[in-house]
Amino acid sequence: MISGEGQSALAQPAQANGSGAAETGANAIAGETLMARLDAAAERILARLLGTPTWLQALGAALLVALYAQRIWTVYADTGLFRRLGFDWGLFYSQASAFAAGDIGAMYQIDRLNPYLQRLTPFTSTPGVPLLQWPSPYPPVVAALMAPLTVMPPPAAFGIWTALSLASAAHLLWRTRQVLPTAGTSRLAVIFFTTLPVLQTFVLGQPVLFLASAMAEAFLALRRGADLRGGLWLGLLAVKPQYGLVLGLFLLWKRRWRAVAGAAMTVGLVVGASALVAGPAAVWDYQAAVSAMGAFRDPYAVPAEMVNWRAVIVNARPGIGNTSGVLLFVALTAATVLAVLAITRDKWVPKAANLDLQLGAVITATFLVSYHSHMHGLVLLTVPLAALWRTAIAAPLLRLSILGLVFLPTAAFVGVTAVGRHLAINYDDPLWVVWPVLTAALLVVLLGASLLTAVRQP
Repeated sequence: MISGEGQSALAQPAQANGSGAAETGANAIAGETLMARLDAAAERILARLLGTPTWLQALGAALLVALYAQRIWTVYADTGLFRRLGFDWGLFYSQASAFAAGDIGAMYQIDRLNPYLQRLTPFTSTPGVPLLQWPSPYPPVVAALMAPLTVMPPPAAFGIWTALSLASAAHLLWRTRQVLPTAGTSRLAVIFFTTLPVLQTFVLGQPVLFLASAMAEAFLALRRGADLRGGLWLGLLAVKPQYGLVLGLFLLWKRRWRAVAGAAMTVGLVVGASALVAGPAAVWDYQAAVSAMGAFRDPYAVPAEMVNWRAVIVNARPGIGNTSGVLLFVALTAATVLAVLAITRDKWVPKAANLDLQLGAVITATFLVSYHSHMHGLVLLTVPLAALWRTAIAAPLLRLSILGLVFLPTAAFVGVTAVGRHLAINYDDPLWVVWPVLTAALLVVLLGASLLTAVRQP
């Protein structure tokens, strides 16, 4: 027989286990209650936002387009082309001009590229003032593809580039319309063309719309199970590898070998074509140029205007040192990646809503953890965001976070430039972005909402 003391001792662990289970259950109930309240609040806000009268939406869009047009025209009247408008494109042009002239060794050397860039000064409003030459860290094959544009007047070449970007924008809208068939085409177009990332893309002459088309095709192919095709499209992001690296690693982790093989083939094609047209030495110079921009406060990278953890650190801790900044960035990146991996470890099921959430979370995280990630790069989120919106029909928090990322940066831009500065332009300040940390914060909210929705997915 067991004594009374022995029975008491045996009962204590059982009581402790019962208490722990009760506490866990209470925490779970409290968590569910909190989520229910957040969902209810998000539902109410969404209902009010989506219930905005059509005439008011149209008026807001018209005023926004007028503001953009006024600002672009003012900048053009003050500076002409290529000093502010088309600034990034001018850097690509100088590299392509060096390539077309056979001056391959100059493609990644700022001092040697400078004479090619100065060919654009006659098209500025101050032709006697030299243009600023910055690095152009793109593979040599990009310069080769742009070389035909160097035989025509630069304004015409820039016009063709813009027209090609518009074609990519049309492709993105077509794919978005397929994902959201009940959304109006006109409404989608107005939202798309008035977002800040798209505005930046056109006024700077960035190539990200082409990459966004590749991302859209990769996303849709991976979602429907066409892994090889998806990988082939994803490999095109080797032009800006920071945008495809995380998704590529995710495919490795998920053992999607056909997708990995497809991506490897396209990356190999980009590298091989670069070596073929410019020589292996140019490929080596390219990677050296990318590495040279790795300093935490690199002046050419302008980290304070980015939309990643690097921007958050630089703006929150202006005096932080290079080593401390990099270590903090690595720590935040690791925490972000681990959170994504913990939630997206479920089985890969093509055409499933949960796969939309997994891919959407990974692509969203890409912009936070990428060491070089500017506002215009968010154009790559176009189709993934549309898929998240479709999936989030019963997830009001996720839908509200999507609206926040799409509209709040633009609202902040309008508030600062139109209301705060009364449309006055200070050319010492960034022209096309305000409060970049706000965008980074909105990405964090979107990522959190995506992961939370994935956890709650039945």
